[in-house]
Amino acid sequence: MHAKMPDTTWPIWLNVVVIALFIVGLCRLSRWFYLLAVPVAFLQVYGGLTFLASNVSFRNAMIQELGFSYFVQFACSYAVPLVLLGAYAYYDFRYRQRRVA
Repeated sequence: MHAKMPDTTWPIWLNVVVIALFIVGLCRLSRWFYLLAVPVAFLQVYGGLTFLASNVSFRNAMIQELGFSYFVQFACSYAVPLVLLGAYAYYDFRYRQRRVA
C-alpha cells in the first residue's frame, strides 16, 4: 500500500488544488469555459467516489495501513475542484461586472 500511496496527504491535496485553480483560471478568462469546467469537475467527483465505493479491498487496506483520517482526506479531496468552481461561479455571476465594449 505504501508503494502506491504517499505517506502524507499533501501531494494529493496539491494535485487537486492545482487542477481546481486551472479550471477556475480558465473560467476567469471566459465564462464560456464553464461549459467545459462543470462537467470535468463533476466527472472528477464521480470518478473518485465511485473508485472508493467499488474497491472495498483498497478502501479497507487504506484505512488499516494509513488510518481513517487519511481515507477521509483522500475522499474529500475529490470534491475540491467542484467546490472551488462553485464558489468562483457564485462570485463571478453575482459580483463581477461584465466588460462591455
